[in-house]
Amino acid sequence: MLTRNWLVIAANSDPLFRRLATAMGQPALGDDPRFSHHEARGEHQAVLDALIGGWTATLTRQELIERLIAADVPVRADLRCRRRRRRPAFPRKAGDR
Repeated sequence: MLTRNWLVIAANSDPLFRRLATAMGQPALGDDPRFSHHEARGEHQAVLDALIGGWTATLTRQELIERLIAADVPVRADLRCRRRRRRPAFPRKAGDR
């Protein structure tokens, strides 16, 4: 069982990534060719993960949530593994197979 609580930051579209970069205090990342569009961010994922990970390490969980909400970047607390199995993030709708 996972003992830490994680945050899921959803910023894969270009406008969302720009808002995340601004929330990180690095708005120029949105203009950096390595991160300026979805495909480029995928190609440079390791660098981007290190940048975002370094930023998140400087703030508390609550500070991150507040900053991301203020920047209109989707964020949610990730559920622990055991709980996630009982309550899926995307419940099935009638007709889904």
